[in-house]
Amino acid sequence: MKRLFAATLILGTTVIGWRDVTACGDKFLIPGRGMTFLQAYKPARVASVVIYAPSTNSVDVLATAKVEALLTLVGHRVNTVRTPSALSQRLASAKTDIVLTDLNDAAGLLVQAQLAPNRPTVVPVMATKADATAAKKQYAFQIKNNDDQGTFLAKIDSVMKQRAKATPSPSPNN
Repeated sequence: MKRLFAATLILGTTVIGWRDVTACGDKFLIPGRGMTFLQAYKPARVASVVIYAPSTNSVDVLATAKVEALLTLVGHRVNTVRTPSALSQRLASAKTDIVLTDLNDAAGLLVQAQLAPNRPTVVPVMATKADATAAKKQYAFQIKNNDDQGTFLAKIDSVMKQRAKATPSPSPNN
């Protein structure tokens, strides 16, 4: 009788007190509870990105909402503008780090970007290999239309890293 009572007590305590007890990191090994790359990815420097897609003929990657959603998901601030006047207004009034645009529009934006208060980096998005070859000579950073998400985000991070190096840090004596 004592054995039956002890077994019932142990079994009852185990069933009633059962909790999901896992060690550090084990929760990521349970099916359905892991993290995807985009959930884990957080940029070192948050960028303020303007996507300039003036027409439906812009590179496919810019015309879709996927780029905006991807950049927003990882923590960047994104605005899409469609007209030259809206772009001018955005560059003049708000902090902008990067302007993503079609290669055909990028050349015209270089001067406009240099005149903006924050001097954003113009990053062309190319659709063809010939475009990529031509852009390498003129632009420090380029994105290909068929880059995967990880490569795309790594290039945005590279631009921000370069901007951080180029921007002098405020002196503590001031």
